[in-house]
Amino acid sequence: MNIQDLILKYYNDLSKGHRKVADYLLENTLEFSVSTVEEIAKEVSTSKATVIRLSYALGFGSFSSMQKSLKAQLLNEDESPRQTENITDDDVNNLLSLTLNRDIFILEKLKENLDINRLNDVIKELADADEIKIAGYGASFSAAHWFYTKLSMIREDVTLLSSIISLNAPGDVLSREKDKVIYVLLSFPSYMSETLKLANIAKEKGAKIIVISDRLLSPVARIADICLTTDINVSSVNLVSMSSVHSLLNLIATGMEFDNKEVVTERLRKINEIYSKNEYFLE
Repeated sequence: MNIQDLILKYYNDLSKGHRKVADYLLENTLEFSVSTVEEIAKEVSTSKATVIRLSYALGFGSFSSMQKSLKAQLLNEDESPRQTENITDDDVNNLLSLTLNRDIFILEKLKENLDINRLNDVIKELADADEIKIAGYGASFSAAHWFYTKLSMIREDVTLLSSIISLNAPGDVLSREKDKVIYVLLSFPSYMSETLKLANIAKEKGAKIIVISDRLLSPVARIADICLTTDINVSSVNLVSMSSVHSLLNLIATGMEFDNKEVVTERLRKINEIYSKNEYFLE
């Protein structure tokens, strides 16, 4: 079990101070692995004793043994096709190969670790919902928009919340009383504060929150009713690959379509009829 999994396992039992240190470890894993106790305590604004005691809370005999385990974990990850820092601008083929291999590695991890029962719970919740509201900002927006388009083809009453501040009508974050409303929120680094604000609004309104994120302890995932996780490919210098996120969302949409095949088929027939009549497509 890696350190992130240990933190997830014991997180609810950690003290407030230990959680601060654990959060810093999760968000700054590399820095944590090479920093001294004093440096970490200064960054987190806590005592050296609190930093050391986190190692005990996670089952390690000392801070040094926890840090040694973390370094070993990072070294093992470095053996996977993840690193691109030393690639030159001329080494395009190698860059493409490493990026694709990293995406494949992440997808294999998703296949291996995906909680099928939780996935089925998400599919059922979305199928039974009266309204579905989807949001993702920053790097998550493209995946959120794709999922909105896909679900809109499958069912009615799906809304994409492009912003809770300026781009949507105020009514988009409201719902009719008694309706079963599901918010699907995508949240990946760098985590956007707007997603958390929207989650809090949804909670206040009594809506259910489904979060797609890279870890169960991400800011929005902590308040989710259901959370599905997948890693993302951050090996590119300038862009983040969201292929694993699209694959996970496609699994959800495919499950919804399969469970309600006749209704979805008829809906798609009507939509395609309109597209054809209005010559939406060139071919």
